[in-house]
Amino acid sequence: MKIAEMPSKIFNLLQKRGFSKIEIAAMFIIFTLCLIFSFFKFNSILDSAEEEAAKRNLISLRMTISSYYNDNNGAYPSADIERELINGKYLPKIPPLKIKHHSKTEKISIFKENQTEDDGTWVYVPQASQDGKKRAGDFYINCSHKNSDGNIWSSL
Repeated sequence: MKIAEMPSKIFNLLQKRGFSKIEIAAMFIIFTLCLIFSFFKFNSILDSAEEEAAKRNLISLRMTISSYYNDNNGAYPSADIERELINGKYLPKIPPLKIKHHSKTEKISIFKENQTEDDGTWVYVPQASQDGKKRAGDFYINCSHKNSDGNIWSSL
């Protein structure tokens, strides 16, 4: 038998005999396992993308506060931060925040002493905290969970 004839001979053999139930079951199991693994990998990629977007948006909010501070002779926005920032000059809208364990939000909470909520929102600090841990004009994410780097979100 010539090498050139082998593919057609093999094809004819497969065509005549077909696949057994065991071969079909094995293919189905392999296909299902591939789908399961790709699903988990996709979710991991999605979580990673949301996490990176949250970090970029946090940096963006902090830079916006810095611009406001420079434009307003060293004054930070008041507790009515959304009205002061969303006027076209600083932000078109509050950037979305979506991190693992919390639903998507565009809410900005105002820092309160001894705040214990874990609601996954942006938090703005209009005045420094009494214990000195939070500085005026700071932004952080109100979340006690860890990100993929092992850092607690609220400590970023």
